[in-house]
Amino acid sequence: MALTYHAGRRIQGLSTDTFPTFEDDFTSYATQGAADAVWVEDGTGKVAVNITDNDIDFNLKTETTAHGINYDFGVGNVSDTEWIIRYKMNLTTVNTTTMYTYWGLSSVSGSGTSTTRDFIGFNTTGTTFYGHDRDGADDTGGGDNSQSYTLLTGTDYYVTIKRTSATAYAYTLQTGSFSGTTVVNGTGTCASTIVGLRYFNCRNLNNQTTAGNLIGTIDDFEFYNGVTTPPTKPTNVQVGSRYEETDTRKMYYYNDPLTFENDFSSDNMLDQNSSRIGISSGVLNFDARRGSFNHASSWDIGSTLNDTKWSMRFKMVISTLTQQNDTCRCYIGMSSLPSSSDSNATHDFIGFHAKISSGNNDWKAIDTNGASMDIEGTDFGDIATGTYYVEIIRKSATTYSIRITTNSDYTGTSGGGLFDGALGSGTNCSGSADTVNLRYFWIGNVNAGGTENARFIGTIDDMKIYNGVTSTDPVWSELG
Repeated sequence: MALTYHAGRRIQGLSTDTFPTFEDDFTSYATQGAADAVWVEDGTGKVAVNITDNDIDFNLKTETTAHGINYDFGVGNVSDTEWIIRYKMNLTTVNTTTMYTYWGLSSVSGSGTSTTRDFIGFNTTGTTFYGHDRDGADDTGGGDNSQSYTLLTGTDYYVTIKRTSATAYAYTLQTGSFSGTTVVNGTGTCASTIVGLRYFNCRNLNNQTTAGNLIGTIDDFEFYNGVTTPPTKPTNVQVGSRYEETDTRKMYYYNDPLTFENDFSSDNMLDQNSSRIGISSGVLNFDARRGSFNHASSWDIGSTLNDTKWSMRFKMVISTLTQQNDTCRCYIGMSSLPSSSDSNATHDFIGFHAKISSGNNDWKAIDTNGASMDIEGTDFGDIATGTYYVEIIRKSATTYSIRITTNSDYTGTSGGGLFDGALGSGTNCSGSADTVNLRYFWIGNVNAGGTENARFIGTIDDMKIYNGVTSTDPVWSELG
C-alpha cells in the first residue's frame, strides 16, 4: 500500500513500510544527461545509470585507469555517527583474479586508489570481503574483519552498509530481501575523526592491471541518515501528525522530544558570584578563573534526567582566552549537585571542562561518580575564540559523547572536536554506570589555590535538553 496523506495531518500506511532520507529506483530520469548529472561517472563507460533498464550498470575492472560512480548527498547531510546505505545488487560476471572493488561513503568524489579520503564501507575480491575505512588516507593497505564468501551470478544481493557509532560500522549481504539469508556479515572499527562523508562511491582498484573484474547492476538505492535501523514511520512530516497502520490499526503521534529549555531571558540560575557567572542581557555570562573560591552557577531542571539516555544542546560564544601559568578550568555539564557544591564536592557529573594554561587551550571530557571534578579528563580538541554549538549525549548507562562545532546544525567538528567513549574510560575520568541522578546544569571554576590570571570568558544561550532520547529529532509515539 502506498503512503497516503489526509486532512488534519493524518497519514495512513503499512507497518512494514520504511522511509529513507533519500531513495532512487532510477525510473525518474527522462534523459541520460539528467541521470549522469545526478549519478556522476568517474572514468568513461564503466559505471553509469542505464535509463532503459532503470538501474546502474557497472563493470569494475582492476586496471590502471580509475573508474566508478558518485552520488553527492551534500555538505553536512551525513551524520558522523549513524547512517545506513542499502541497495540491491545482481552480478553477471565475477572474475576473482586479483580483483578489488570498493563500496561505501567517501569524503571526496574521486575514484583513484591513491586518492586521499575519509571513507567507510567495504571492499571485495569476489571471494573475500573486508571492512574498509580510511581517515585521510588512500586505499592501499589492509581492511577489518575478513569474511569469506564467493559471489554468485544471477543472485539478487541485498547490501547494507551502516555506521553504528563514531568508531564502529558494519556491512551485510543478504539474499531474498534485507531480512533474508545473511551470506556476509562484517564489522569494523574506525577513527572518530572520519567525518564529512558525503559521496556514495563504488570504484575499482587502479594501481595494477589484471584480469579481475565485477560486472552487474545496482537498483533500489536507499540512504537513511541519523539512524542504525530503518524507520518505519515518515519523518518529513509536521510535528503533531498522526500515523495509522492500516494492517494493524495502531495509531502513532509525531511529537517533539524537547523536555527542558532555557533561553536565559529570565534569571533562573543559582549563582554563587553573579559578577563572574550569571545571567545578564538575555544570556548566561561566564568569566571563569582559578582560585580558592566557588563562582559556580546552576539551573535546576526540576527532575533528574534518565540514567541511560538524554541529549543537551546549546550555543557558546568564547570571547576571551587568557593564558597564564596557573591553569584555569571551567566545568560545563550535568551534575547531581547544585552550584552551592563547588568543583571539589562529590558530584555525579557528565560533561567537559575548558583547560586554559600557559601552553595549551584544550577541551577535556570528564565524568565523575561521587567525586571531585578536578580531574584531567580526556583531550578531544583545541579551544579558540569564536561561536560554537555544543552537544552532549548520554548514549547509554556507560557511554556518552560530546561534540563541539562551529556548524549551527550541530554536525561535524569544525573548529572544535568530538569525544565518544565510555564513562570512566578517559584519562583520570572516574565515572561509571552509577553516574546517576543528574538534575542540574552546572558551570563553574576550579576551586584551587593560585592566581586568577588565566581566564575563560564568554556566553551560553539557547539551551535545550531532550530527556530519554539520544536524538533531538521528533519521534513517533504509539497512542494508547
